[in-house]
Amino acid sequence: MPQSVRLLELKRRLTILRHHLLPGDFSATGQYSLRVLDRARGYRVLVHAEFEAYLEDQCWALANGAIRQWRVDKKPRHVLMCLLTRCGPVASNGQTLDERIGKAGSSYHHLIRQNHGIRETNLETLLPPVGIELTDLNGTWVNTVDSFGAARGEVAHTAVGAQRPIDPRTELTTVKQLRDGFGDLDKLINALK
Repeated sequence: MPQSVRLLELKRRLTILRHHLLPGDFSATGQYSLRVLDRARGYRVLVHAEFEAYLEDQCWALANGAIRQWRVDKKPRHVLMCLLTRCGPVASNGQTLDERIGKAGSSYHHLIRQNHGIRETNLETLLPPVGIELTDLNGTWVNTVDSFGAARGEVAHTAVGAQRPIDPRTELTTVKQLRDGFGDLDKLINALK
């Protein structure tokens, strides 16, 4: 299955960040200047932002696409049913199905706008309403995403002296693993379109 345009954009951006912020050659001893270490921290934060934006963009595109398709042909779809189940009003209160679908879309859009991360709890909030359960994803990848999100929080919200040391080579390896997992998620999303 071909990759989405959005995934290709993500991959291009990750390559640019790698070239801008990580050393061309990694230290054999693991010793780096403060400047290189600060750039590696910046790399972590910016890569996290790119992963988060990809996740939010793709989830909203999937939900919005299902709503638009409904308005055209009124055919039920898996994504739409999940969206109604997870984000729709509890009772119809005299609302038409179109109104309930609109409210579910608005509620989901609000969830996306309130999202601030890629940790497991963020995945649990964003993916099931569009028909992807966490059990559909590789468990190791989910754990790695969660750890990366926590590490990003540490960099963004604590002074450098209180942070665990960062190794640029390990950071790049982790990002590649995450990127590959987002590729698997992209396949699941594309299958639901």
